[in-house]
Amino acid sequence: MVVARDLQERIGFYELGRNEGSFNRLARFVARTVDGGLEKFYDKLGATPALGKFFSSSDRVRHARNAQADHWIRVFEDGLDQAYHERALTIGNTHARIGLEPKWYIGGYALILEHMIEAMVLRGAGRFSPARRRMAKDLVALVKVSMIDMDIALSTYFEMAEKTTRDIVLGKMGVSLRALAEGDLSTRMSDLPESFRQVEDDFNKALERLSATIGLVADSSSHIATSTDEIRAATENLASRTERQANNVQDCARAIDELSSGLNKTSRSMADLRVSAHDTESEATQGREAVREAISAMDDAQQSAQEVVQIAEIIDGIAFQTNLLALNAGVEAARVGEMGRGFAVVANEVRALAQRSSEAADNIKKLLSASREQVDRGAELVKGTGVMLHAIIGKVTEISTGVVEAAQLTEEQAAYALKVNQAISEIDLATQQNAAMVEQSAAATRSMATTSGRLATAVAVFSGHHSHQVPELRRVA
Repeated sequence: MVVARDLQERIGFYELGRNEGSFNRLARFVARTVDGGLEKFYDKLGATPALGKFFSSSDRVRHARNAQADHWIRVFEDGLDQAYHERALTIGNTHARIGLEPKWYIGGYALILEHMIEAMVLRGAGRFSPARRRMAKDLVALVKVSMIDMDIALSTYFEMAEKTTRDIVLGKMGVSLRALAEGDLSTRMSDLPESFRQVEDDFNKALERLSATIGLVADSSSHIATSTDEIRAATENLASRTERQANNVQDCARAIDELSSGLNKTSRSMADLRVSAHDTESEATQGREAVREAISAMDDAQQSAQEVVQIAEIIDGIAFQTNLLALNAGVEAARVGEMGRGFAVVANEVRALAQRSSEAADNIKKLLSASREQVDRGAELVKGTGVMLHAIIGKVTEISTGVVEAAQLTEEQAAYALKVNQAISEIDLATQQNAAMVEQSAAATRSMATTSGRLATAVAVFSGHHSHQVPELRRVA
């Protein structure tokens, strides 16, 4: 069995080797009686106001009671082995963690031992013996006095040890902290108790780091101040240029907006012109159809005049034949004498009628000839008008096509101008925001310059810091 050296020393000093034979008997006894002692102990804990906070719930009390009973039983069943040592250390660490003072733990053991001693001494018929009862009371008194004496001695020892350690630690730490408060970074802490050696090392390392940091800050503050001035000047120049640029962009935005409005108006006008050109083209097309119908009517009139001339020529021929027949009839009437006189009169009348018909036919032909000439001249004029109107329609079509293309181009240009206007507006907004940001940066740089000056003043109160070379910061244009 492997046992820690510290535990071996304790077992040897207590001479527990002479009591190993009692462990088996005590194991069975403790298993029977420990619960009663623990019940008395935890009832006492619950009734003590100073200890109620450590056992605020029944689950915690039950868990602690079961763990304590298991510890007592295993002490005598397994002996004082390494497992016992680890359990005892765990119990002590738990008490230290929750802040349970040793006096309450020792007092609790006194109550548990009282129950066990009475159970051991007064078992069987011995409980009726006055001598046994006095022995039990005496043993309990002896154990309690021993426990309270150990409690007072240990408490005094721990208090004095703690006070001595606290005085040493606070004294040395006070000196170092006082020097640090006065700005002396060369102070160091030394000769603290062994339990505070880590605090000493951490404090000294922290001062080393702080000294290096203060030195770096001190060396950097002047460079920061110089660079801050340069940055401030550059930022102010940038703010001025950005403001001018913002004004120029704003003017450009207004001009683009006016251009976009003009293009929109032109686009609307071109749309109206496109409608007018389309209407004109439609009307010209309708006029071309009317001219075509007029030309057709003039052709029909020419044809009718020709037919009338032919009819007049037929009438003239009929009049000639009638006149010839009337002449022949007069010759024949003269030949027959008195009997043909009446027939001769009729023949003369017929010949006179034929003569008038011939004259009328001649007049009709003359009138038709003049009318035909006028109709021909009118047809030529109508045909010339048709040719000119056809040419005009072609030009109007070309103009309409050009107007449509111009309207489309104007709409596209208006759309592009709108996009450019939107882009310029966004650029204007971004430029205004950049100008505001640059102004904020300039204000922040001025504040940083003031802060760096205060930082240099604050660092100047420290002494004993290590200086570090800081690289030259790049100049900001």
